[in-house]
Amino acid sequence: MVNPKLLHPLQSEAWQPIYPNTHRLIAAGTPTNIRLVSPAYSKMPYAIITRPGNRSWDTDGWLQDITLAVSELGVSHLVIEPDGRYLPAGRTLEGFIVSSAPGLTSRYSAVLDLSPSEEELLASCSKSHRQNIRKAIKNGLQFEIFTEGTAGIERFVAIVESMSTSKSFVQYSSAHIENVWQAMSDASSAYIVIGTYEGQDVGGYMVVHNGQEAYQLYGGRTQAGRDNRLAQAIGFEALLQAKRLGIRHYDMWGIGRFDSGGPDKDDEKYGIGKFKLAYGSIPYDHGPNLEHIFDQKAYDRAKLTAKLSQKKLTIKKKLSR
Repeated sequence: MVNPKLLHPLQSEAWQPIYPNTHRLIAAGTPTNIRLVSPAYSKMPYAIITRPGNRSWDTDGWLQDITLAVSELGVSHLVIEPDGRYLPAGRTLEGFIVSSAPGLTSRYSAVLDLSPSEEELLASCSKSHRQNIRKAIKNGLQFEIFTEGTAGIERFVAIVESMSTSKSFVQYSSAHIENVWQAMSDASSAYIVIGTYEGQDVGGYMVVHNGQEAYQLYGGRTQAGRDNRLAQAIGFEALLQAKRLGIRHYDMWGIGRFDSGGPDKDDEKYGIGKFKLAYGSIPYDHGPNLEHIFDQKAYDRAKLTAKLSQKKLTIKKKLSR
């Protein structure tokens, strides 16, 4: 059996109950969370596996076992949102096709190596980030770190809800964030960093981890945090907390598309990607999603539903601006 510390937090046992209809199966010795999603206007669900893999897994054996197991769940198709370290882009997989559709998680992320010293990490930030981090601390920005309980999550949810007034992209529900916190903090696999300025919460981040790798899933700053340029310091404190825990791999999560020429300025996540890369992080491409079709007709219906949902989301974003 694979050491749980080698699994991505989204593949941990603690993550399984966060989403309903999630099965946990063993494939080639690797515990795997398989979420069933029921699209509107389709009687047949599809299965999705997010960020599977680990340093010691049998890739081919896992793919064979998991495909067989999922085929017995009565789904139209299987979607794998890969971890590019273990299912590298460009590899041909028998029975799978490359999907052009967006997944539930971002294909692109910003990754930071935390092995350098705190001073070296600060030096690797952009000039403007360094200036804002130092100025925020000098002006009295304070930090609180939570690893359990309800006090931190209540304040964090309030921060996230205030962010929704200034962000056009879709936010996770408060209930979802609370469920993630309860499950992952109970497993000692999460922390929250909250920044306070002049008696007011101005930003925060929730980070989940497996003791070796950390993932900055949710968070940001309030309007006051933006106006006083405090976001950079709060983000820096979040990654420093991971370093204090002995973690070396810090994933800042989703950013916009990029190629050899740099970030795509037309991507809606261009701004947040630029912000995250200014910490000295490296852009990482996990590769496109992979799909295995079990029922072609149900698959086609699910794809049509996904296109309609994406159009509705696009209209919703335009109307909110």
